[in-house]
Amino acid sequence: MVLGRVTAPPGLDLLEEPITKNEIPPIRKAKLFYKSCMDTDQIKRIGDLPVRHLLDQFGGWPVTKKNWEPPNMSVEVLLGKIKGDFNEGVLSDQWVGPDDKNSSMNILQVRQSKSTH
Repeated sequence: MVLGRVTAPPGLDLLEEPITKNEIPPIRKAKLFYKSCMDTDQIKRIGDLPVRHLLDQFGGWPVTKKNWEPPNMSVEVLLGKIKGDFNEGVLSDQWVGPDDKNSSMNILQVRQSKSTH
């Protein structure tokens, strides 16, 4: 049996290099993010707790809670919170932008969210 040679994706060497003082912030952040993803001991230690805490901030999720009850907030407030905290739409993306028919005015624009395509 012959096994093919596995090669690392481009840029992986850069991510695995030590962080230096002179690096620009985007490279430093990418290295920190990569190192956090590769820290499997820490991932095993904390498990899914960060995700559960995040879900709790938005009213929880019935799959993760035995006695879940719907949150005491409207859907509009929940969607606004998600948009405000993560800059992500859920079912639709909304923003204020120029009116196609009158560019001197701004209007509320709505489109299907990229995550629902």
